[in-house]
Amino acid sequence: MCSGIIYTMYNNSQSLEGMSKFIKNAAIELAKAKDLAGVGLYLADETDKIVTQHALIAVGSAWIPLPGADIAAMTANVWTMYVRINKKFYIKFSDNAMKSIGSAIIGNLSANLVALGVGSLLKFIPGISLISGALMSAVVYATTLTAAWVYIRALAKFITHGGGNESVLRMCVNDVLDDAETLKAVFNDAKSNYKK
Repeated sequence: MCSGIIYTMYNNSQSLEGMSKFIKNAAIELAKAKDLAGVGLYLADETDKIVTQHALIAVGSAWIPLPGADIAAMTANVWTMYVRINKKFYIKFSDNAMKSIGSAIIGNLSANLVALGVGSLLKFIPGISLISGALMSAVVYATTLTAAWVYIRALAKFITHGGGNESVLRMCVNDVLDDAETLKAVFNDAKSNYKK
């Protein structure tokens, strides 16, 4: 069974053209903001690999049979993804700033997390954990990719504004999150790519 899950995850990673476009464009925007445009395409490819890896790890986390442990693993996975993106672009933030931007993103994507919470609670019922993991997989995948996209776009805006304090950072996050139409398109595209 485990090999079947890995095979499915591998096949899903092969069909990310649409999502790669969103992530890569955001990464190129961030590279320009950081005056790294000369290596923008390289950074876009590397960022896409990081995000794809973490989206697939998130799917694996959805299959953890212990209620609550799955969400804890997914949260740790997202934080690790943010740290890797920061390192790739030579961005340093204090722990407080990281928590600020992460909290704003996760707070806004909470509708998706509510679905995750329901899936996690279903794991209390014996025999349901496999069904729950399957139900959560597409949402977890899409939420992770969308969180990465929001994060990268917010970083680009923050740097373009000249940096600043946490309130400027939060403003940049909210600016990206306020574009509900694009946010929904990114999430839906990621979710449909997972199903392919």
